[in-house]
Amino acid sequence: MKKSLQVTHEVSESDNTNTDYKQKGYLALPFDESQFAEFVKGLLGTPQTITKNLFGEFDLDLSELQNIHYLINQRVRQQNGGKFLQLKSQIYFNDDSSIILSSFEELSTYNEVKKVVSIAIRMTWSYLIQFPDKDVPERQEIEILFVCNFNEYEGRDNLIALMSPRRNIASIHIRIEHTARTWGADMETLLTNYLQGLFRKENSFRRFMRSNALLCSAFVTMFWGMITTYLWSDRSSKILEKRKAEIDDFLKSNDSLNDKLNYLISSVLDYKSTQFNNDKFVFSLVMGLCIIISMTSIIALLRSRKKSFLLLSKESYKFKIDTENDYRGAITLYIVGIVVSIGVNIVSAFILTYFMSVD
Repeated sequence: MKKSLQVTHEVSESDNTNTDYKQKGYLALPFDESQFAEFVKGLLGTPQTITKNLFGEFDLDLSELQNIHYLINQRVRQQNGGKFLQLKSQIYFNDDSSIILSSFEELSTYNEVKKVVSIAIRMTWSYLIQFPDKDVPERQEIEILFVCNFNEYEGRDNLIALMSPRRNIASIHIRIEHTARTWGADMETLLTNYLQGLFRKENSFRRFMRSNALLCSAFVTMFWGMITTYLWSDRSSKILEKRKAEIDDFLKSNDSLNDKLNYLISSVLDYKSTQFNNDKFVFSLVMGLCIIISMTSIIALLRSRKKSFLLLSKESYKFKIDTENDYRGAITLYIVGIVVSIGVNIVSAFILTYFMSVD
């Protein structure tokens, strides 16, 4: 037989005639003492925690955040008949400020009036769920953190700082506090599959080029470096062969031996002959600088990423347009840098060999 737990509230007052009286009230809960202890433990106990970190680029607006809420709410209510307690949302801005919204309705009707850009949002759902093997409902909590720019968000969350080794990539962090392992794993799988679908799609070739940017840049610069070196060597060889033929023709002439010796000595000491080594040094220097510029540009081009955006304010939409224009400008600059460095290297080879060939 269950024993009702009674909570007594006692109030004492005194009037001018020093007459004391007591007003007593009782609150009866339909639990025995052990059930009440289990109920409190379910609310304030020590749940297990599951975490998951996802990385990629995304564009999220209010409607997408609402869809995530509907997804979680539907799964919890259909499978577990859980009681939704609260959705708390904290939005972070680029001016080091933040705002906390205490309900789904507040989030749905939120309209930021300040000229600030939203860079992160933390959404936390709380539920009371009574699992089949438990006598009382227990508190479950789901948290999702969207971070557009870790460098701007850094310092606001020490836990995320430890969890985010890829600093230049936007990320989504999932944390589930649960008292039933099966339920927690099921929610983690559901959210991971759904949230991964929010990332921008990237084809396998682009992914390969980004992952091997250093190797690809080395291959490209080595390829055109070999072509430039071949052009230089070919023209230089022709110039030297021409010079050698001139010397051979003179030695076969009927001039005196002294004239021939003087000609050989002057050829060795000739400016263009000694200048040849200097030209090779200049060419090597120019080629080295062009290789450094082109490799840097190629790596930057292959590793470039579009930024992620959390569109929760008017300023965020404007920031997205400006950022995408800057991104296109940067890509153009990288391509121009590559083309110019290759062109300068090839032109320098022709210019130097041209001056070598001038008598």
